[in-house]
Amino acid sequence: GGLISFGEQTRGAQIIGIDPKNEQKVTNFHQKIKTGKFLENDTTSACLIGDELAEKMKMEIGDTLVIMSYDRYGTISATLSPVGGILNIGDLQLDGFTVFISIGEAEMLTSLNGKISEIAINIEDESQINDIVSELKSKVSGNYDIAKWEKISPEALQMIAMDKASGIFSMMLLLLIVGFGILNTIYMSIMERTHEFGILQAIGVYRISLASLVFVEIIMLLGISGFISTVGSIPALLYLAHNPIELSGNMAKVYEDMGFAAVWYFRYSMSPFLMANGFVIGSSLILSIFPLLKIQKMKVVEALRNV
Repeated sequence: GGLISFGEQTRGAQIIGIDPKNEQKVTNFHQKIKTGKFLENDTTSACLIGDELAEKMKMEIGDTLVIMSYDRYGTISATLSPVGGILNIGDLQLDGFTVFISIGEAEMLTSLNGKISEIAINIEDESQINDIVSELKSKVSGNYDIAKWEKISPEALQMIAMDKASGIFSMMLLLLIVGFGILNTIYMSIMERTHEFGILQAIGVYRISLASLVFVEIIMLLGISGFISTVGSIPALLYLAHNPIELSGNMAKVYEDMGFAAVWYFRYSMSPFLMANGFVIGSSLILSIFPLLKIQKMKVVEALRNV
């Protein structure tokens, strides 16, 4: 924490010293530059600021920012840093209240002399997180805190859980509507063929055979529709998984105000397809009991009179 000053304006800010080369391995901040460029090396005197902070303080590329903070001995220290880049990360805290400086400048500002206060680790395989945390805790001694992102940012975990819950509820509601739509289709197909079923019963076809015929038709209908919907949606999902949708305008502003990047990310996984097809097929088979019972109770004379 510290103070930043430009002209007659002074604001509180979070000051983060980064190693530009290693930072690009764990974050994509270097891809979020709007104007200017990313920090060149770990001793450069330039700084990076968010577009929100630049707008509030009316700063542009090349303007000199005064950065003040406490060093390790409790003494007020300061440094001058020209603005080398303005970025838009999509996080209100980072875009509006954070200044990134090189790790060399941060060491001089805080007199830490090579002592690092925080290390971010990016793990490709999510399933390895617990093993890696346990291994680090066994190897690192002293007063260090090794934690997963869930502990560091519990509010983000809660919002993700709420988002997943609302998504599951919406999907279940949609699938339920689909199930009743299929039930309506099956029931209407039976009602429209009542006269046909009456003729088949009159020439000696058993009701159980008619019900079996309709049941096979239902299975074929569900299987074909599930196959077409799955095969048809996979290419679109694969494309979106590699090409996220970047929002703009008022929608992007809403996301950024909540502290989220204004981007819709997609992930390809077979589990949603299996769950959706399983639910639709299962619920449809259960609901199809009612029209099949209609066939079992069908009377030949009434069926023949039906047009």
